[in-house]
Amino acid sequence: DYRETAPSGATPDMFMGANGKPTDASLVGHRASGVPGSVAGLLALLEKHGTMTRARVMAPAIRLARDGFAVDAIFRTSIEQNASLIRRFSGHARFLPGGQPPAIGARLAQPDLARTLDRVASEGASGFYTGPVAAAVVAEMARGGGLITAADLASYAPVWRTPITSSYRSHGLIAMPPSSSGGVTLVEALNILETWSDV
Repeated sequence: DYRETAPSGATPDMFMGANGKPTDASLVGHRASGVPGSVAGLLALLEKHGTMTRARVMAPAIRLARDGFAVDAIFRTSIEQNASLIRRFSGHARFLPGGQPPAIGARLAQPDLARTLDRVASEGASGFYTGPVAAAVVAEMARGGGLITAADLASYAPVWRTPITSSYRSHGLIAMPPSSSGGVTLVEALNILETWSDV
């Protein structure tokens, strides 16, 4: 389980407006961000079950971030559809050069991402959750009214959970346990379908 977690400064009413009604702050903006878990979780999986080094696993992603990739129509459309949101945040010029989505065929490189990935490849999770990367996250949070602190990042840890096990028509099932709802939903749906003879 490497889901994001709430920052230590989160409060029950942090997404309520002055009028007592929910705002969109839980969906968009600095306060919508939880303490990220993907880096720690994927590295924990690699360490426990992987057969390659971090450097080898991360090399293709580092190369794509450093050297860039050719923008296709799908990527350009995605940027275009989300341009009003992207413009609200620092770094928008990377995805909206000259204020517009990059042209199809243009090369989009992300050197800051490449440096971050390179640091994680060489230092592991501490390369993300402490040091310059963590400091940059904390500074951006402070700039935009977010809540994630250096202590929140440094204390993040994935949790090994026991998976849900079940069966469907004599086939064994192993599924994601809570806090994910996917495994529970899948097992419940299949258990219901199993009672029907024509499914």
